[in-house]
Amino acid sequence: MADSTKTDLADGNSTDPTSWVLGESEEMPANTPTCMGYDFNLGVTFEGVMNSHANMGFQATNLGLAINEINRMRRWRLSDVEVKETDDEELKDPEFRKKGRASIFLSYTSNQISGGQREIIKFLVQHKLVDVIVSTAGGIEEDFIKCFRPTYMGSFHGPKGGELRKKVSLSEANEVKVCSERATRRRKATRVLRIVASLLFHSSLRSLFRSSLGRSASEANERANERSEGE
Repeated sequence: MADSTKTDLADGNSTDPTSWVLGESEEMPANTPTCMGYDFNLGVTFEGVMNSHANMGFQATNLGLAINEINRMRRWRLSDVEVKETDDEELKDPEFRKKGRASIFLSYTSNQISGGQREIIKFLVQHKLVDVIVSTAGGIEEDFIKCFRPTYMGSFHGPKGGELRKKVSLSEANEVKVCSERATRRRKATRVLRIVASLLFHSSLRSLFRSSLGRSASEANERANERSEGE
């Protein structure tokens, strides 16, 4: 009876429970990375520690993959891509292609500015490591506010809500403490942002108006020339 419930392990359909646990495993491909951490006995180097994240597993591997992707973006050149027959002549120039880099977009929300990421973002922009920033209105607002007053470190286990505001005029954004005086700064920052937005809007209108005028004048000249040629 027992023999009738068993089949050859080679066909992968055995009903014997012990074969599921004790069965032979296939060999992993030769190029499969092994899971291991950084060996600090080799000395502590920033690049060594960062590069080791990819093979640590779990969230460390996700961080390592993100690091590799950023490095790939920074290394990329247009010369890495094959030239197409339909490309413009400028794009076919080898020297031009060597200088062609990827445009890197950095996106963040306001809580990144409330926390310590603000200084990292500043460094990236200051040294032109990103080309475009995409943020929320709150991200810009928080940056203005931090120019007036810092945020402070706190604890999830400390005083909460109303108790904080009574004691030290603080409110909180998770574990980061925020001075209530920042509400006044927020209003000032909002006014500044409204002024900037208004200037940008009117500047855009002026540019559009000048462009429209130029186009209208050009069309008027063309029509005048056509009439004179017809006469």
